[in-house]
Amino acid sequence: MKDKILLVTGDFLPTKGGISTLFFELCSKIPQIIVLTKKTSNDEAFDSLHQISIRRINIFNKFIQPFILVINAFRTVKKEKIDKLICGQLLVPGFVGYIIHKLLKKPYYVCTYGSEFKENKLFFPLMKLILKKATKIITISNFAKIQLIKQNILHSKIAVFTPGVNTARFNPNLNAEKILKRHNLYNKKVLLTASRLDTNKGIDKMINLMPEILKKYSNAVYIIVGKGREERYLKKLAAKRSKENIIFVGEVSDETLPLYYASCDVFILLTREVPSKGFVEGFGIVFLEANACGKPVIAGKAGGSPEAVEDKITGLVVDPLNDKEILSSIEKLLEDRNLREKLGSNGRIRAENEFSWDVKRKQFIDIIS
Repeated sequence: MKDKILLVTGDFLPTKGGISTLFFELCSKIPQIIVLTKKTSNDEAFDSLHQISIRRINIFNKFIQPFILVINAFRTVKKEKIDKLICGQLLVPGFVGYIIHKLLKKPYYVCTYGSEFKENKLFFPLMKLILKKATKIITISNFAKIQLIKQNILHSKIAVFTPGVNTARFNPNLNAEKILKRHNLYNKKVLLTASRLDTNKGIDKMINLMPEILKKYSNAVYIIVGKGREERYLKKLAAKRSKENIIFVGEVSDETLPLYYASCDVFILLTREVPSKGFVEGFGIVFLEANACGKPVIAGKAGGSPEAVEDKITGLVVDPLNDKEILSSIEKLLEDRNLREKLGSNGRIRAENEFSWDVKRKQFIDIIS
């Protein structure tokens, strides 16, 4: 591909998150992309380790953020002779793409994740205008596509691009000894969640179910990797339910995260919709990461999660509000090692065949060409 591309995004590593990881992996595979994003802590050390062209700017006031981004995008497009823009999010980066299109006639592509029209109601008219003028809308799942169609966006303008997974970094042959020793997980039944600690992730549901799980599996341990707005509440809840068997790890390094997947018996994320807050899972990259490590997964049937997990093939998809169904699925996997290995193996094969970044790179280039 010869076109020079400017990616304008609010999410990029080292800031943790699935979308940050998605864009980092894409930019690692497509050197024609220049990244325009906000400064964050430890970004200079991170950027020095990677051969990606990144322009980071200080966003000192969120109310003027769009205009700061427009000015910097305008300068970058002119200086670098940019051919097209990718807007990593609909509202602010999408606004930047729209303005640059108006000023310089550059085509822009907007990425969406399924929750845009469940929140930000004040900005609905602006968001619809941004989408109308975009060359194409790149959305993370068929679930997210349906949300766009509900807003009368033309089918022909929407391209589904599911995230990929780094199958070299996440693999079944990792040595988890370091994690097993750190948390004394020897001879334990390890359940793992790696996620932002938000309301729609269903972590509170798992914490509430731990006393019931421990009745049958006294050696069960629930490990939670990640940070987020619900952390204080979840820790208080865990203290009431089963403090000794629930471990909050916090954020971990990119090198350490795969080892946590390797240490678990089952990965579980009971994703659910929270309509009052507009929270929904657009896809669920963590399911792919766990599968790539050869681990079976349990996913809540909400948003795009059922597209990340093939029910009864790479994992189990459950009603995230049904205690009996959740407990039955956990028991089924903890009791049957052969089933765990079968689902994990299927997940690894699917990750390699459908979600490796070599495969996803070609798909993405086809969309924006």
